[in-house]
Amino acid sequence: MLRVMARLIAGGYLAIVLVVALVYLAVGGVGYAPLPLPLGAARAPIRITIWHDAALGTWLAEAAQRFAASGASVSGRPVEIVLLPLDGPAMRERLTAGDTSPTAVIPAHGAWLDAADDSASVASSPMVLLAWEARAQLLGLASGDALLTTLQRALVDPAGWAAYGGQAGWGAVKLGITTPLRDAGALGVATLVAAGDEAWLDGVAAATEAVDPAAAPLETVLAQYGPSRFDVVLVTEQVALSRAAAISSRWGAVRIFTPAPTPVNRYPFVIPADTAARAEQRAAATAFRRFLLDDAQQAALAAHGLRRADGTPPAQPDLGGAPDVRELPLDGAGIAAARATWQRVGGDE
Repeated sequence: MLRVMARLIAGGYLAIVLVVALVYLAVGGVGYAPLPLPLGAARAPIRITIWHDAALGTWLAEAAQRFAASGASVSGRPVEIVLLPLDGPAMRERLTAGDTSPTAVIPAHGAWLDAADDSASVASSPMVLLAWEARAQLLGLASGDALLTTLQRALVDPAGWAAYGGQAGWGAVKLGITTPLRDAGALGVATLVAAGDEAWLDGVAAATEAVDPAAAPLETVLAQYGPSRFDVVLVTEQVALSRAAAISSRWGAVRIFTPAPTPVNRYPFVIPADTAARAEQRAAATAFRRFLLDDAQQAALAAHGLRRADGTPPAQPDLGGAPDVRELPLDGAGIAAARATWQRVGGDE
């Protein structure tokens, strides 16, 4: 009797092991913790590479960690996300040259990718002016339609700050932008071009310095040199919010002013059709994009100075700005035309 029971137990155990082994070979391990069986191996993760604008870096890295921790998988395989920061012109240049390595790209603005095959914005940030609060009051700056024309009058005034009650030693009123060869600079130039004709722009260009972020980002230059270098800079709202506290603590209060209209960085999550990505990689990229658009990940944008994809602004200290933004629509041709106009009036690329 005991011998029969022992055989039944042994047979049952072997049957259970066989069933588990067959299941394991069919679907692989569970998440990153495969079943400890001697047969088969954990199914390899699906690796996707995402090129993205640097402004999204920390938000994307944190979201990728949460995505992995959620046990997300595609066809029973975990997803491994590789993030590479690049600006829009660099993305376009590499894609045009035939680089098929990214599964998805997230430029700051869709204008850098004219053929956006499969896209959806995951965040947003408008272009704004960041100015020293005391000097902005002297100039009479205020968000809205008159903002850029008010600033233009000050930029072209030969008397400089002396004409506005400032100290003569401050010299001319100075505007800083990022070089138009970069994302923010190109949109900044488009903002200025949309506000006036070439005669208007001529004076603006003469009083404007374009900074190459390869040497130092515009906001870093502002933090290092303060008002001796720039009185006003044209940057994304994300940059203004993320650096305002550090700049204010060193040089004095700064304030955000929003032109109307103004370009908006929409950060489209694009899955190009002509890359080397396999079907499961595209599916994994689609799943991650869907994850980025859920409410929890959208709420996390505020901590990084970014707006939700629908334009909802982050909670912020009283730094000014305009929660409701009137957007200046732009495409690749519009940006190219703005840059060409800027060069004609002597703007610095």
